[in-house]
Amino acid sequence: MQNRRSILSGLAALIAGITTGSVLWPEDADAGPRARKRRRVRRKVKRRVRRRHRRRVVSRRWRNRRRWVVPVALVVGWELAHEDRIVVVKEIKVIEVEGESTEAVITTEGEEILIEREDDDTNGKAEQGSTLPENDTKTPAVETDEEVEIEVEVEE
Repeated sequence: MQNRRSILSGLAALIAGITTGSVLWPEDADAGPRARKRRRVRRKVKRRVRRRHRRRVVSRRWRNRRRWVVPVALVVGWELAHEDRIVVVKEIKVIEVEGESTEAVITTEGEEILIEREDDDTNGKAEQGSTLPENDTKTPAVETDEEVEIEVEVEE
């Protein structure tokens, strides 16, 4: 049987042990259970990626107006790379310039560019376009499997 003295001495020893632990190792006193160490690791993963069609175009003067020479198969959603800029085709429409009907591309910035449809060596090669979001299924795109580096947290 335990008497009052043994209960009080046991309680005093418990309090002394708790305070000694918090005095000697203060960082561990409030830490609670230890968390596992995590580190970030880069891994290569193959993913299916959808990219816009991109073609390089050149400009040509015709009746003192600059026109872009684009592929015959040009549709809305394609990217056109001209010199040092890239534009996305938002709309293709027929307009009248000096009494003659011609095609024009409306870009996503609202710019109107006169075009001439013709397949040649410069616009015949497909280039790697910008990546489309996964939920965009309406924009014409090329699907490819690519190796992508991702960061993953690994527990030790």
